[in-house]
Amino acid sequence: MADYSYGRLTSLANSLPPPPPPPFSVPSPHTSHVSSGLSSQRSIAFSLPSLQEDSEQEAAEEKESQLENRKGQQEGDHEKQVEKEEDEDDEEERHRRIVCCAWMFFGLFAAVFLFLLFFLIYVVILRSALPEISVLRLDFPRLNFSSREHEALLNANVKIRIQVLNKNQKVELEYGRLKVQVSSEDIHLGETMVSGFSQMPNKRRVLVIATKVRKSMVNAESAKILKENAKNKKIIIDIVLSGNIGFDAGVIKTHWVPALITCHEINQFDVDMARKPICTVKIFGFR
Repeated sequence: MADYSYGRLTSLANSLPPPPPPPFSVPSPHTSHVSSGLSSQRSIAFSLPSLQEDSEQEAAEEKESQLENRKGQQEGDHEKQVEKEEDEDDEEERHRRIVCCAWMFFGLFAAVFLFLLFFLIYVVILRSALPEISVLRLDFPRLNFSSREHEALLNANVKIRIQVLNKNQKVELEYGRLKVQVSSEDIHLGETMVSGFSQMPNKRRVLVIATKVRKSMVNAESAKILKENAKNKKIIIDIVLSGNIGFDAGVIKTHWVPALITCHEINQFDVDMARKPICTVKIFGFR
């Protein structure tokens, strides 16, 4: 029954004529205006995203520029801070060096001052302990000249007795080898060495010194003056003893202090008159 009805409907549909075409209609102005409005809205709608993208790009560029400026400012501030710290470090280092130099100078000055102070005290103490030295006897067993035009040859023997007195109450003196040189004006009368010895407090010792010269060439005028003074027993001589002296005061012991003993312009006449000319004793003295 169903199949039969479907077949009849199909045949009926095929037998019907085709539908007429739709009538031609002219678009109205209102419809055209609406269409153009829609198209313009679409163009505006399509153009809006482009403007938005430009504004976003400008904002991004401005933000990036601000970030770069901020970064540059931060770098500049960092460099200034670093320079400031370096300047502070340099200033601190300079101040430290100045303080160090000042302390070094002060320490050196204090050391030199203390050294000079102790040295002065030391010298004063030692000077008070120096011996007293005098000339007891002066003889010329031989003194002759042989003339040669404007010069003369001297042959002389000199004999000297020197007294060494240790006037200290508690200080013992110790002498090293002493070199002795004898001269009269500019005429050399020989030199010799005296062996070392020690001397207890309040003790005296007499040194016998003998020098000689053979065929020593001297100026004729000086030889004439020396010969005349020898005849009148008025020869003037200089005696120099150089060596070391040690001091032993119990607590303070000093060895080999350089000493210079000078007997300057010793007149034979004064010695013969037992006037005992005094010699000068200097420590730390050199000729």
